Amino acid sequence: MDRQGHPDRREATRETRLTLSIAWSFVLFNYIYADFGFFARIMMDPAMMGRFQALGQAHYSQWAMLALAAMMEIPIAMVLLSWLLRRKANRIANIAAGIAMTLVILFTLFGGGRVPPLDFYSFFQAIEIAATVAIVYYAWRWREPDRVGDGSGAAG
Repeated sequence: MDRQGHPDRREATRETRLTLSIAWSFVLFNYIYADFGFFARIMMDPAMMGRFQALGQAHYSQWAMLALAAMMEIPIAMVLLSWLLRRKANRIANIAAGIAMTLVILFTLFGGGRVPPLDFYSFFQAIEIAATVAIVYYAWRWREPDRVGDGSGAAG
C-alpha cells in the first residue's frame, strides 16, 4: 500500500492474477461437473446408453483425441499461467484463451444449427460462456497500474 492507502503496483497485479486464476478454476469446475452429470445421466438411462454406445462405435483417431486433449488443456493451463505470466503476456493469453473456450462452448451448444435443449447441461454451458466472457472482459480492462507504491518500477 502507498501512503494514501491505495494498493501498489505489485499488489494490484497480484490481485488481478489471482482473480483470473480463480475464474479459470471456476470454469474448470463447471466443465467437470457438467461432464460428470452428462455421463451419469447416460449411465442411468438405458435408451441414452444405447445411443451413446452407438456413437462410441465411431473410430476417433489419435490425432482427434490429441486435439481434444489440447483443447481441454487450455483452461487447465490458464489456472497456472494466469498466476505466473507477466501482465502483458497474461492479458493476451487470457483474452485469447477466453475467446477460444467461449467459441468451443458456443459450438457445442449450437453446433449443427440445432436449438439447445433446456437441460442441466445447457445450464452449465450458459454459466461457462458467461464466465469465459467475464475473463475476456476482465483481462481486456487490465491496464498497467499507475506508477505509485514502492518505486521499484516492476510492472508485474
